[in-house]
Amino acid sequence: MAQVKKIFVGILFCLWVYQTEAGILPDTIDSWSFYQKNNLLQRFNAIESDPLLILDLVKSKAANSLTVQYSCDAPCASCVTQVAVYDDSQKQVIIASGKNSRQPITFTLEKIIDRWNSKTSKYFLVYYLEPGRAKRILLAKLVFK
Repeated sequence: MAQVKKIFVGILFCLWVYQTEAGILPDTIDSWSFYQKNNLLQRFNAIESDPLLILDLVKSKAANSLTVQYSCDAPCASCVTQVAVYDDSQKQVIIASGKNSRQPITFTLEKIIDRWNSKTSKYFLVYYLEPGRAKRILLAKLVFK
């Protein structure tokens, strides 16, 4: 019986080393990150109820784009994924597409910044869309400072 316990503990240890070295996250919570010019701005996950992304207006004008990297426990290699941005009156401002759920999606900020500068929108909602999901996922409420 003691021998079986040692083998079991050894197997658990090997699995732990494997997942640590392979960079495998031990949870299955969807998460996403926002980048500007390859610089991480902020990370969020599905547990957060009101993700707020505050961007510097001057830096955002210079960068002119925002990238979203979405990660989930069941990635789809052949799905067309999308990030859609809506203004505070739920009008779509921009939509960008990716080839699979592991590919980052980049979209331009020009139309969003124009709406912000014209004071027609106080905030923007950024959503992730993927075929097979029943609803869109709120990634962030976007505002400029």
